[in-house]
Amino acid sequence: KGQASFLSSFLELEQTNSVHLQRLKGVTIILAGACDGNQTYCDEVVRLSESVNQEGNIRIELAGVLDEKALAHLYASSIGVVSFSHVDCNPRTIYEGLITNSPFFVTRSTRLSPLVRHLGHTVDEDRSVVEQLANFADFSVAGGFLHDPRDFANVHVTEAEVYRKMVQWTDHA
Repeated sequence: KGQASFLSSFLELEQTNSVHLQRLKGVTIILAGACDGNQTYCDEVVRLSESVNQEGNIRIELAGVLDEKALAHLYASSIGVVSFSHVDCNPRTIYEGLITNSPFFVTRSTRLSPLVRHLGHTVDEDRSVVEQLANFADFSVAGGFLHDPRDFANVHVTEAEVYRKMVQWTDHA
């Protein structure tokens, strides 16, 4: 759902010795989930991950399918959940991340309710994705997301409430 574009963003900057890429040096990005059946695309993601890893600035790990407990641990120990999707009508990973107190980094194509947009960063794909990710990482590590995502989610992101708000939002979109 956009992993290839996301990974390509790093490779495009490798030759320029980008200051933004240097700010992310040592960061590990974990891609979790299964191949959706498009083996050609999955092979491309693996190839791009290996290329990013060879450059040595950022580490990409392909985790495959994780059980709920491992996924919750991954969310809770991260500085944020990245969903670089071109079309995502059900951004479940973002809501799961909020419950584990993780802010998000998503594309404008991710259909998030306006109710939760202040709990993360929405990226403009036409601008430097790497710069925006570096800013997000710095801001998140510094405690910049003033609202506690978990507390907010426990109050406002119940299944019935999310469904109702999503229906309202899509009706007016």
